[in-house]
Amino acid sequence: MITDAPAEEKSTVARRLLWSDATISDSDKHAQALFGVASFDGRVTLNNLFNTWRSAYPKVSGAWSDALADQLGRAAQWQFPALKWTAMPAVTDGHLVAPVVTRVRKIPSLGSLQFDVYFYPFNLMDATPVRGRMVRREDMLCKVLTPDGETAVNVTALLKELDEQRFNRVPFVDPSDRLVYIAHRSMLDQFVSRRVRTGNVSDLGELTLADVFAEQPEFKTMFSSTAAFVGIDGTLAEAKTSMERGRDCYDVFVTESGNNQEPVLGWLTDVIIAASEG
Repeated sequence: MITDAPAEEKSTVARRLLWSDATISDSDKHAQALFGVASFDGRVTLNNLFNTWRSAYPKVSGAWSDALADQLGRAAQWQFPALKWTAMPAVTDGHLVAPVVTRVRKIPSLGSLQFDVYFYPFNLMDATPVRGRMVRREDMLCKVLTPDGETAVNVTALLKELDEQRFNRVPFVDPSDRLVYIAHRSMLDQFVSRRVRTGNVSDLGELTLADVFAEQPEFKTMFSSTAAFVGIDGTLAEAKTSMERGRDCYDVFVTESGNNQEPVLGWLTDVIIAASEG
């Protein structure tokens, strides 16, 4: 029936037939536990399976079933399934899992197709693309720094802007949008406080980023080496791993391939990443 359907209707027909006619021929105890049953007896259809789950979660989105039906429909037509990480809470303990079609094969003696479906533990960090959570370049509080432009960056004005915007860090990029520094407010405050403690305040309002680097070159090293990078097609899990590799790193910048010499496309802070873990 799938092959006889018009091209534009094949996917719809495949999904409808599979959901109503496909039956579970085998399962393990883990799969059974996901749906809160001791076993799948008789000819349990996918629709039966969904209804069993729905009785436990009447108000939760059943989008996972659409994702599974779409994968099965594509596989039935010998197409590669489009994997959508759509979570399903297990009936027994509420842990999130995601259905994935891992194999399809013909069984000529029965005139049927057999699909292997695994329910993988669902990790939101692994499933969330960075492009969905990053602050886009056009929305970033960011400074463009021309060559030797540190002399034009007034420290007092920068601290005032960070106060007004309630930011603790600000990136500096070159005219090609490649990251140069990630300036930390705490370090700039420390520099100003040191000046005040030593009574060296005559030029306090005129201090520049160049002055900071001249007096405390370790700040320049920190500002230029404490950012991590991830590609635009990466996940939050990859961003977190990249951030954790660096010492005193709290920021991940998104570029096309994750190369630090590419233009910045977005920014993920440690706060954004931590909030996404929940």
